[in-house]
Amino acid sequence: MARERGLTVDVIGFEKLMEEQRERARKAQKKEKISVEGGELTAAPTKFLGYDFLEVESVVETVSARQKS
Repeated sequence: MARERGLTVDVIGFEKLMEEQRERARKAQKKEKISVEGGELTAAPTKFLGYDFLEVESVVETVSARQKS
């Protein structure tokens, strides 16, 4: 599009500035470490309502982490 209008594009400069922006975005990310206490967590199975409703309200009561074997 730029070429059609007689303009040039500084691709190298663009890539340099884009990488700088990516680095700023990485540094700005808020990362939070979540841990789970040892022991067995128990909760009732979740009932799937997707066949009847597009949206439902719910409350998270328990978070369970499973280790990959």
